[in-house]
Amino acid sequence: MNNTDLIRGSFSQRSVFELQSYLRNLRDKIRIFPMENIFLL
Repeated sequence: MNNTDLIRGSFSQRSVFELQSYLRNLRDKIRIFPMENIFLL
């Protein structure tokens, strides 16, 4: 992700896609690990 884009406040389609992918991966991790292990990630 480009810092200059973040400072400018303009999110490109690619940035949005990367964010969605990150959240999807995070959700998969939470689904795999028991609740008490979330803070160990």
